[in-house]
Amino acid sequence: MTTDGRAYIPASKTVEHGTPDDLFEQLSEEFGPFDLDAAASDALHMVDTYFCAGGDGLRLPWFGRVWVNPPYGRGIRVWLEKALAELAAGRCSRVVFLVPAATSTSWWHDLVIPRAAVVRFLRGRLTFKGSRSCAPFASAVVVFERKT
Repeated sequence: MTTDGRAYIPASKTVEHGTPDDLFEQLSEEFGPFDLDAAASDALHMVDTYFCAGGDGLRLPWFGRVWVNPPYGRGIRVWLEKALAELAAGRCSRVVFLVPAATSTSWWHDLVIPRAAVVRFLRGRLTFKGSRSCAPFASAVVVFERKT
């Protein structure tokens, strides 16, 4: 914890972490196929149809089954809120996130615990695409589904 009560997540050189291909393939088989990668970049996208995390992903409407590996850091909450709003509006049916397993954060307690259909903690630490070493944090898969 930091002195102001916020959870400490070890710093990284970037907020973008490329999803490992093998993990994405497993999740796509179980929860996909995915129609949209909502927080991608031209270099790091997992689905042919993607929005850039720099703005389009939070601005444009989502659809179908959505994959989200958001920029890590304090902005994760807005991505989770966007997913819940898109599901509530009926624009998408399922949203699957890859996020740090930051269970002491407010977004985890406010949004993940009460709303997620599935929470899966990943064993060990991921080596993200383009990285030479594993992440300094644990990761989790969080699935939200539209309520019928």
